[in-house]
Amino acid sequence: MATTIAALLTTTPVAAASSPGVRPAVTVWPHAVSRVPAHAPDGPAYEVIMALDAKHLLLATVPRLPPSKWPFVFDPERFDVYDTASKTSTELTRLPRTPGLTNYNIDDVAVSERHIVWQTTAFKNADEDLVVEMWYVPRSGGQAVLLRSSHRFEHASPERRGNNPLFQIVADDVVWQSGSRLYRIPLTGGTPTQTVLRRLKDGDSLLTWPWIGHAAIRWDAPKILRNIVTGRTIRVRPHPGATRLSCEPRWCTGITKGHHPMVQRPDGSGFRVLPGERTTWKAPHLWLGRIAITSDRHIADLRTGRTATSDFALYAPWSGLLVAPRKRMVLNLKAIK
Repeated sequence: MATTIAALLTTTPVAAASSPGVRPAVTVWPHAVSRVPAHAPDGPAYEVIMALDAKHLLLATVPRLPPSKWPFVFDPERFDVYDTASKTSTELTRLPRTPGLTNYNIDDVAVSERHIVWQTTAFKNADEDLVVEMWYVPRSGGQAVLLRSSHRFEHASPERRGNNPLFQIVADDVVWQSGSRLYRIPLTGGTPTQTVLRRLKDGDSLLTWPWIGHAAIRWDAPKILRNIVTGRTIRVRPHPGATRLSCEPRWCTGITKGHHPMVQRPDGSGFRVLPGERTTWKAPHLWLGRIAITSDRHIADLRTGRTATSDFALYAPWSGLLVAPRKRMVLNLKAIK
């Protein structure tokens, strides 16, 4: 069964290795740190899902489960939006249940200014058959709509996808990759219908729309990034000291030959060794195309050059959050300026 969001919250944060001159994230970006309530105003327990924007968090209400099931069964019941400035919650939508399915978990969530899409897994026939569903609700709230249902995962493999999300919202469509095809479902305009958007060449993966390339973090760097809308290409030129590159249009992350986390521009410029522990395999995670997070939780804003340490745990690559679950604290990466 897929790892649950509740399971991620049980991870005990490990203190980031101290680096001379690097301050804690809570002092570098205090406006990005918030305390999340443990319960909704009407009583149910809250679990954090993701950052919607710099000031709002998506929370889920969850049932009180016996210790033998939690955190391996999540079963969220409702999405609420939490305003970190006013410290108030507003109901977004009730989460539907397909008859005959049990043990619902959330695998991924994507958000835009107008839309929220999430994928769930659940079991049918006494925990024997896994069912994957994709759901949608407008950002303004309302009734959730089932977009698609399948008895198997239909996405690019983790090796092809790297740190990229399972699916992305592009204008009024949700787009995802399965094998060598890109699929889309419109989020407006009637009955949701799945169609093939584009066929990809062997080895190509959807990175950040509309860019494709090799997403996997491996020893050989991607060679070309291609914009499938305009046709523009970016040739990747690894810095002589870089290995295990994973690239987006503005930045690549990787590991130096001396096993330190690093970043560079796709053209080889902007090479920079990041603070943090040595690593032989895990390149920094890149968030919002500009925030690099190392395996020992050093955070670098590549736009401003500011760097910080964090005792918060990386929640999920798509969440936009670092969390300290026992303190009910979150660091909202979308609020970093």
